[in-house]
Amino acid sequence: MVGRRQSVLEAALTSMKAAQSSTQWRIDYDDSGPIRIRDPVAEALGLLDAGDPIVIDYRSLLTHTGHSCPAAAGAYRISLLGLEALSGDSVPVRGEVDVTAAGPADQHPYGVISGAISHVTGAADDRGFPGLGDGMGDRRDRLHYEGFDADGIGFEFADRQTGATVRVTYHLDEVPRPEDLGLLPGVLDGSADAETVGRFREAWHERVRAVLHGDRYFTVESLSDPE
Repeated sequence: MVGRRQSVLEAALTSMKAAQSSTQWRIDYDDSGPIRIRDPVAEALGLLDAGDPIVIDYRSLLTHTGHSCPAAAGAYRISLLGLEALSGDSVPVRGEVDVTAAGPADQHPYGVISGAISHVTGAADDRGFPGLGDGMGDRRDRLHYEGFDADGIGFEFADRQTGATVRVTYHLDEVPRPEDLGLLPGVLDGSADAETVGRFREAWHERVRAVLHGDRYFTVESLSDPE
């Protein structure tokens, strides 16, 4: 029975990897480095070897958001910078990171960004995954809103084991807005010709590229040192 369960899990993982790799987004830019995070539940179920991290790049995050935009790119950078600052040379663990947003869930872009960060970290509200057995991997009550004031779009990451806390602020208002973004209405209603559509799309993705590689749009602060 154990062997059969393991083979089913292996088949599921193979299918999941195939589905992820079959999505070829039509973007011509790279992210700013992969996010690595461990998932004890996946390890316990045999989906990953003990200690092996899940590797998330920007393209794989887009399977959650469904499109590439400054909010999605910002969520990726916030997650990457926050987890790196929080964990240093170690690999963060899903279910062991609390995430607090400065704004409310129903305020754009906090809802969008927090959803993507939840996808990466597993941090969720009381509707999240309750864990296995006695709660191993519990991700409930790890995502909080309106926790502090921020000069920008702010998120805090706290390690439940070490007590370390870092704050990442995304200065979206400072990201340049190319003039051709104003062509969006014609793109949406179908009145724009092919040349106009191309100009709009290039302007849109130029802005995303700026976010993915623009360290100046993010501030990272350490709020407390680990015990």
